[in-house]
Amino acid sequence: MTLSVRLPERPEPACRIASSIVTFMLTNRCLHQCRHCVAESGDVLDGEMDSQQVVESLHNIKDALDVSRVILSGGEPLLKKDFAAIYTEARSLFDVYLISTGLGLTPALMELFSSAPPVQFRSSFYGLPDTHDSFCHRRNAFSFTKRALEFFARTGAPTAANILCHKENVQEVPRLVESLLSEHLVDEIRLIPVYPFGRGREIRSLVLGGEDWTLLEADLLKRFAGCETSGGRFVLMETHLRRPSDPEQPLPRCSVLNDSDGVFTSPVHIDADGDIYSCLMIGRRPQFSLGNILRIWEIDLDRYYRAIRDEHARVLEESCSSCAAFGSCSGGCFGSHLTLGRDYRCDWPGLEFGCLASATALVQL
Repeated sequence: MTLSVRLPERPEPACRIASSIVTFMLTNRCLHQCRHCVAESGDVLDGEMDSQQVVESLHNIKDALDVSRVILSGGEPLLKKDFAAIYTEARSLFDVYLISTGLGLTPALMELFSSAPPVQFRSSFYGLPDTHDSFCHRRNAFSFTKRALEFFARTGAPTAANILCHKENVQEVPRLVESLLSEHLVDEIRLIPVYPFGRGREIRSLVLGGEDWTLLEADLLKRFAGCETSGGRFVLMETHLRRPSDPEQPLPRCSVLNDSDGVFTSPVHIDADGDIYSCLMIGRRPQFSLGNILRIWEIDLDRYYRAIRDEHARVLEESCSSCAAFGSCSGGCFGSHLTLGRDYRCDWPGLEFGCLASATALVQL
């Protein structure tokens, strides 16, 4: 099936967006109710774009954004009406990556993916089966996701897994990593923390501290570093959760402030209603949106930067101006300040600074 979309005449965009990658949230609908979900996925979002608008948006991305890679995500993207047509159109325009729980993987979609796999399929785990199912409030959810990884691995598509690390599953993480690697289900594993955004605000008590991350990393390195698998050699990359050894050496600035001579270069997140944000952590705050993908030519970068920088300056003055570490972290995560009035890691023992997006450990085959 294809969608017939008549694209309107569009003026040239007033600014240039040269992001390396776009994450496109096709729908907020999801059959899981994950306790940490930043997007608070579940029901369809008010104002969510229909299938034809999504295809129009894909062409707007192609015409106006200097980008070659698009991540299709959700919610659960496979539940989007006309997903097969949307995916086929996206694949004709970009290198397409897919993030999915595997729910909604019908025989028809399996046939499509077998002949036209994504560049990468990625899914998430929240612990071993019982912990995972409890965390996302759905029986057999772990099995669905595992079967999806097995299917995409058979298509020849590279596969990847995010493992959400928190106090309820930290003892299970090494066994989960070992299982995924021994069964050759994934080519990449990324460890991520609970973020205090969306539903994650309700489980802040589960956030791992800096010392917890250090111990987890040391354990994984001891168990797996240098291990040979069918996919090759994998290493655990160090996290960016440590204080800089040189306090005068700042870490990279928050990505929402990145630009180069008026060209927006940060990754772009497009919400299901078409609103464009530089970071999911500040999503659904219209005052910090770059604009809407259906009206890409109306984007005003000057307005965006004024709004971001004015608010950034205000929260830093209120929260960080007296902190001895301010010169190293530049205030940490902007989204965390907006949500909590501070970077949520400020009370961690052995605090390590940097944007939340860099607070990840990576296992690479």
